[in-house]
Amino acid sequence: MRGFDERLFFEHDIATPFNNLEGSRYLLQNSLVNPDEHVLESLDILRRSARTLEKMLFWYWETRKTEESYSPSPAWSAKRLPGLVNEALFSQAVPLAKPEGRGDLAAIALAVPEESLVAALIGAGLTLQAASNEKMRWKIFEEKGVVYVIFAVAGSKEALDPATFFRKMYWPCSEAITAPLDAGLPYLTALLSKTGGGRELAWSGGEWRLEVWLRGEEAGRKTFTTKTPRHQVQKVRERK
Repeated sequence: MRGFDERLFFEHDIATPFNNLEGSRYLLQNSLVNPDEHVLESLDILRRSARTLEKMLFWYWETRKTEESYSPSPAWSAKRLPGLVNEALFSQAVPLAKPEGRGDLAAIALAVPEESLVAALIGAGLTLQAASNEKMRWKIFEEKGVVYVIFAVAGSKEALDPATFFRKMYWPCSEAITAPLDAGLPYLTALLSKTGGGRELAWSGGEWRLEVWLRGEEAGRKTFTTKTPRHQVQKVRERK
């Protein structure tokens, strides 16, 4: 299913009954007089489950659109990336720590759409935090013409399964997220695949580290020819 048929499926065929179900729940909740705790709990489960389903469908559709019809944006300076992320975290009250910055990002130009990249990175952080049940910390820096974003959480090695982690469209957070900024890793993967970037999840030194890299325009043409940066290949070999 492609093109118009798929768009119709997501924006009408699924959206219509979904909206009917959510609307019915809302009417039911507001018509009850002095409901007991079990009824209230059931209504809350319906509300949260509907919200989760809505977000899963939204990010699946966004991932499919990225895979099928990605369009690069005009080049913009990577030095703006930390500020864009911080602005989104603040304006949407996203329960993530601000990323640390290191190095000079000004010399790197990115062509990935700003909003898409910010949503993908914040979504990755929220996913790692939700999947591990631990507070996440992260940093953004440049090395040899490549932008790196490193996410890390301390905890148990058994807390995450990399194969499952990268496949799930959505991980519900313990705190409600109203903004559409909690994408799962398939969206980030789709976006990186269109920009010559990559990602890896590894257990090292008592913590899980999700490493993301994006090439600047010049770095993509002149520095590397493989998908994985050379120093990243070395780190992977060391872990093995």
